[in-house]
Amino acid sequence: MNVYPNSRKVVQYYNYANGRDGNGGHGTAVTSTIAGKRSYSQGVAVGVAPNAKIAFFDISDNSDPDNGVCCCVPSNFRVFLNQARLAGAKIHNISWGSATDNNYITYDCILDSFIYYDQDSIIVVAAGNKGPGANTVGSSTNAKNVITGR
Repeated sequence: MNVYPNSRKVVQYYNYANGRDGNGGHGTAVTSTIAGKRSYSQGVAVGVAPNAKIAFFDISDNSDPDNGVCCCVPSNFRVFLNQARLAGAKIHNISWGSATDNNYITYDCILDSFIYYDQDSIIVVAAGNKGPGANTVGSSTNAKNVITGR
């Protein structure tokens, strides 16, 4: 997997699914909120960390959150976290998940294990799009060692 450390913004792009943003587009939106920066114009369209670089792993295939279709998440997504670390990433954003009725599932365990063994990393997880309401925040926000934002 190629890493382009001198790129202005995206230092790594890995097309795991089909290279298209589904109807959800949640990960793309969250990424721009985190690291967005206008390159040639003035304005207020900047993210909270405008000088951050992005290692992007595209797992959206035909996502459609309104109809319960998420993404193409591999069974062991630790590979994405490890590849991002090779690109220099220490802060990881995960903007996908599944409804689990607040149960701790394998995805949550993988994230907790990753942080346990790589303690200089931080994983930020989007709380989801189904709330507000009871049981609307599911995996991977149930992991104990992540920061959940809404």
